[in-house]
Amino acid sequence: VDVDQSKNILVQQFVQEVMTQVEPRAVVFTSLWDYLVSPSYYFQVVEKERPDVIFIDRELLQNRTWYFIQMGRRYPEVDSLSKKSIDAFLIELNKFEKGEPFNYLTIKNRWDELLSDMITRLTQSHPVYVDPRIADEFPPEYDRVPEGLLVRLVKRGEKAEWKPIIVKFEGGSFANYVTEDMRRYYASMYTYHSMYLLEQKRLGEGLQSLQEALTVDPSFIPALNLKSRLSTLVR
Repeated sequence: VDVDQSKNILVQQFVQEVMTQVEPRAVVFTSLWDYLVSPSYYFQVVEKERPDVIFIDRELLQNRTWYFIQMGRRYPEVDSLSKKSIDAFLIELNKFEKGEPFNYLTIKNRWDELLSDMITRLTQSHPVYVDPRIADEFPPEYDRVPEGLLVRLVKRGEKAEWKPIIVKFEGGSFANYVTEDMRRYYASMYTYHSMYLLEQKRLGEGLQSLQEALTVDPSFIPALNLKSRLSTLVR
């Protein structure tokens, strides 16, 4: 009984909400292997749900040469769009993997160039999303608009519709590494929504999102800090 997780559907709910809310032919850059990238393989390959969505694991993209081979097989369009930048980065990443001498600044610059090139090319024909934990790593010239459980990168001057989080976090009695990290993720996403809505002068919705963040995780520091700043402004 203590190890029974048969009623724990948090991951299923998470992936299905993402798949429901992203636009057609979406590209999703994420750091969430345990409860997005990995389970997305099952839903896309076995259940045939949203095969049009491209999920890219940022960590593997940055650190494993074999991931580019897999990406080329699953998503040949992405591979061909940024092939020059990919090849330049792989020269340096190969050195790192093989333990050969490499220049840290060079590999970092190649990585930054690759990420910028991929976003520039992909946004011309795909809606592109990131998770809030890595949103700051992407080119600053793109606006960030929260849509459900992800953040959409939008070219300056273009519009995207804010979308609320539909499925609430219901942790119940389950407590393990994944569920607790999901709790923090939901709290961070609600906080992101709150900051965006407050910037848009949507005070009521912004405060509601902040309350949702603190309901999910009362000790979530970014939400507590935001609440403190708002309290100071109201005085």
